[in-house]
Amino acid sequence: MAMATRPRASDRGALAGFDHVYIIDSTTFDISPSFQGVFKGSGGSGSASSMRIQLVLDYLTGRLYVECGDTKLCDAPTLFRLVENHTLDVSGTCLFLADLGYFKIATFSAMSQQGLHLISKLAFKVTLLDPTGTTLDLKEILKGNPDSLDLAVTMDGQPYRLVARKLPESIVNRRLRKANKTAKDNHGRSVTDDYRRFLGYAIFLTDLPPAYNMDILFTLYRIRWQIELVFKTWKSILGIHKIRSARLERLMCEVYGKLIVAALSSMMTAAAENASDMTVVSLHRAMKHLQTVCEPWARAILQGGQALSTFVDQQIRRIARLCKKHRQKNKPTIETLIYAQSPARQTQPLATSTTHASLA
Repeated sequence: MAMATRPRASDRGALAGFDHVYIIDSTTFDISPSFQGVFKGSGGSGSASSMRIQLVLDYLTGRLYVECGDTKLCDAPTLFRLVENHTLDVSGTCLFLADLGYFKIATFSAMSQQGLHLISKLAFKVTLLDPTGTTLDLKEILKGNPDSLDLAVTMDGQPYRLVARKLPESIVNRRLRKANKTAKDNHGRSVTDDYRRFLGYAIFLTDLPPAYNMDILFTLYRIRWQIELVFKTWKSILGIHKIRSARLERLMCEVYGKLIVAALSSMMTAAAENASDMTVVSLHRAMKHLQTVCEPWARAILQGGQALSTFVDQQIRRIARLCKKHRQKNKPTIETLIYAQSPARQTQPLATSTTHASLA
């Protein structure tokens, strides 16, 4: 089956030069309490048994890496293990987009050693050094209320850029309400002045060169939202979080069956986008379409490889024609933003990974 034959739009806009753009996130949902001996819950007032899915999405090819576990399958250790064990396909030039939950200094050091690139939110109170080796006092810098920052820093001996931009007041207020509630619930107090100033900015750590200016970096990081849309689609169409079985074998069959459909749908969507340079496909619409052809899909599987290959090729063409993403006049899609921006010409190409492990 011809799927994801080339990275989509890899030769245009802010994605120029990247072979893989990896986004990682997780979702957790409750399952029958009878599984608490296998899948532990959060305990206390939470559920007795939960399942957590760690998902890595390659935005360029549509390929997925999925790992299932319970609440012990924590975010930061998972990404560290995937990088340290060379689990993902990191041939060529790779970019990782990491949310704050995956922030781990050892992970970023391992990425640097393998020639992998990253854009990550910065955790509060992380020790950074300036190019002279002096501790960077970010709290003191933010007291000056700058509109933006783009500083050369080092962390654990590796060079990075600290990029920050002041946030709109409405977003800052929402952040503060959430932070104050968390601080009050966990510690019985409000946030400190230093943390309050920290929350007033979007602050990122990256090893991409200055050719990737602040606008491009913030646009690239917005790709992370696509994995939220993937989870939303999995839940609304596949019902990935609605597992009612009380037998372990049925539980695993149902979860794996839904994940197989999810992986095939993602790869077929990417292949449909590859069919035309200007096609942008909605994963939600594509999965709704595949839901309507589930019976002929099952028959094609039973008829053998040739019939299945023909069926998949037909669906890829139909998805490209019928499931295009709607465009709003006053709200450009992430693809539009990406294609409109391009890093300045660089004297040296981006570093590429020397690791050539295959995707599990």
